[in-house]
Amino acid sequence: MMNFVPQPESTGNAINGPAILGKDRRNPGERLLEQPKKTMAKKIRKNASGKSRGERVKLVKEVAREEPKPLQAKSTVKDAGEKIRSLQTDRLPVASGDRLVGAVKGKYPERKAAGFGHDPETTLVRGIMAKRAHYCFEDQSVEEAQEIMREHHLEYLPVVDKELRVIGMVCLRDLAASAAQPSSETG
Repeated sequence: MMNFVPQPESTGNAINGPAILGKDRRNPGERLLEQPKKTMAKKIRKNASGKSRGERVKLVKEVAREEPKPLQAKSTVKDAGEKIRSLQTDRLPVASGDRLVGAVKGKYPERKAAGFGHDPETTLVRGIMAKRAHYCFEDQSVEEAQEIMREHHLEYLPVVDKELRVIGMVCLRDLAASAAQPSSETG
């Protein structure tokens, strides 16, 4: 009999689609795919909204800001590094036009580019970005966004619509302040 070895959960809400987690206990020859984050999000929403029957769940689109804007794929690595350090973070999403395409990680992406023999002043962000980016949808609750940010140690999280167009960003401080304020509407 083949033993089931649990694999660490892969990152959720990633652009590259589902990740393979492990073998199915019932049929060891088949691989299990990661459950979509929506199922986890629904569980979180049920728990978060269970506070009071009449209390309205605050949505991320109500808290999202237009600034800071995500990095553009056609920006230079030097510009990306300056923006990352000015925001005092180590990871920012990358968009091509208004669509989310990846993320730049690390406080000094110029060093990463130079390490590969590229000039940071001419190398584009799309050349060094990770193809996976974490995000939340505009109709998710604030609690769900906080859970994604906690799970992946993020300070900024892009908010996207169903076509992965970036409509704003949320930061951990805004979400914490929003969660502390009770919702004034009921319904």
